[in-house]
Amino acid sequence: MNTSTTALVSAIQDAKPRLLITRLRLQGQTNAHQDLLKAEAQDQLVSSLRDRLPENSVWLDHVTVSTIPVVDRIEVGRSGGFQAALVQLTDALIGSRPASTDLQTRVRAPLVNGTQFDDLLLTPNAYDAREKILQAEGRLLGLMEAEADE
Repeated sequence: MNTSTTALVSAIQDAKPRLLITRLRLQGQTNAHQDLLKAEAQDQLVSSLRDRLPENSVWLDHVTVSTIPVVDRIEVGRSGGFQAALVQLTDALIGSRPASTDLQTRVRAPLVNGTQFDDLLLTPNAYDAREKILQAEGRLLGLMEAEADE
């Protein structure tokens, strides 16, 4: 039994007799990355996971997919084409704290002009920027892999 399953079973027991409402964040590197993105894009991921949970004990409200595909980044970086350029850009951005923080600042700049998003926008920092850049790269590589398979 993995850690997330153990935590879910424990939370269900703690919530009894009430219904447990939960959100799930999938992260890490996995061979299932492409399938997760496809199911998410087709609005089938949440319902598919709900079907695997005890019906009267837990309700899955939302799933966030933050996985990355299992790829040999070095090989992709050498391959040429858009994928190689993406990996090289990612390496350049995460290799420089000022560059990654500047990118995060530029991306969030249009949202900062008003006060509507103040509660959602964190101050840019190198760690968060690095994580977001790697997530974006993983999603792009996964989607491109999915398109190539179709």
